Amino acid sequence: MDDKQSKLLMVLAFALAALVSFLLFVEPPKDTGDEGGPEWSEAMPGLALADVVRLQIDQGAPGSAQTVAVRDEKGGWRLQSPRQARADAEATEGLVRAALRLELGPPLPAPPAEYGLAPARAVLRLRAADGGEHTVEIGADTPVGGGTYVRVGDGPPRASRTQLGAMFTDGAADLRDRRLTDMSQTSVERVELEGGAQGLRFSRDAHGWWVEPTRDPSLFPRTRASGGAVEALISALTSLRADEFIDLPAALPAERALEIRLSDGAETVALSLAPDEEGLWMAQGPLQPAPVRMLGEALAPALAKAPPDWFERALLPVRPMRLNRVEATLEGLSLDATRTDSGWSDPRVEPLLRVLDQAQADRTQGGGPAAEAPAFGTLRLTESGGHTEALTFFGLTEEGARAAAEPGLGAAFLVDSATMGALAEVLRGASGLGNGGPAQP
Repeated sequence: MDDKQSKLLMVLAFALAALVSFLLFVEPPKDTGDEGGPEWSEAMPGLALADVVRLQIDQGAPGSAQTVAVRDEKGGWRLQSPRQARADAEATEGLVRAALRLELGPPLPAPPAEYGLAPARAVLRLRAADGGEHTVEIGADTPVGGGTYVRVGDGPPRASRTQLGAMFTDGAADLRDRRLTDMSQTSVERVELEGGAQGLRFSRDAHGWWVEPTRDPSLFPRTRASGGAVEALISALTSLRADEFIDLPAALPAERALEIRLSDGAETVALSLAPDEEGLWMAQGPLQPAPVRMLGEALAPALAKAPPDWFERALLPVRPMRLNRVEATLEGLSLDATRTDSGWSDPRVEPLLRVLDQAQADRTQGGGPAAEAPAFGTLRLTESGGHTEALTFFGLTEEGARAAAEPGLGAAFLVDSATMGALAEVLRGASGLGNGGPAQP
């Protein structure tokens, strides 16, 4: 390497060291917002959501403006104009938050009319608990930048950082609470359906959902219900929303009305539903004392089920990850396994759980005389918290199915021979044919 190259490398090394020092020790300039853009300031500094007790939006020219007014009555937001009604708290507070987050650019020089502010497209008024009122006039949207021209109080026109027009015009029309009930899906423990030729009651306990008739107990006994089907019904009922408000005192047609009661154990709410001539639903509920109309697409399939359609098809509710102990007996064959750090103490548990996952029960028929026969076998699943699901098998029917029942819970039902054979095969797999011989399904 010659002297000229050496000097060049030394210069480059010095320049690199200087650059690193600059990056490490020189404080970068603070971000002041959009590069080359305006400085933004809060429209209502110091005002918080908890301070606001009233929201009013006036749309249209003075003297003919349409007014939407909502007031916090401590028990919740209520519409005061254009009618007295319960307000949608989430939508109302969304508009209040949007107003409180409003940021403004510098004052603009032209007259308000140049910005669609004389008259304004809408006027937003927020009243605070201390009596102070904050007014924002909303004009035209800015041609660039995605903002809206506004005027706060008696101040000059300014551009907002975000576009407000549709939010405070279209959004104001949807502040009325459209729910029929505020009971949550997960809190419901009992559902009663009354209407037409049948009445059904669904109830939930530690073992799951059950269904029984409310009028004629001879129709069918208390039976394990499909948890998925019942939860879908509850979801459809608690999610009902009005599509049209009638606002006239009226009763639903009694001949088509369906009465529904939802209970969470502490409170019971009543809903009334009836299909109309146009294929929509008329409805009333605790939050909608006057009839409303709604689509209710998810409702019709759930309400059209016959009683057997509600019955659970699975043999037992099995939650493998929660299980701590599995016990099974079938005439001379047995299993009693616990979960250990390395897995199950008996390798037959996993294939047994696979059989149970695919097993089907026929709850549309009782066990008949076969259910009166001596016990043929048992199945017991114990979870880590102590919760237990148990099944007892009894005699055979003429068709070869075996009667079974959950002790102390529901009526007897039938288990097909293929399922019984698969259970016996699993138990036989590690017990050997000499341990009681082959089990009869």
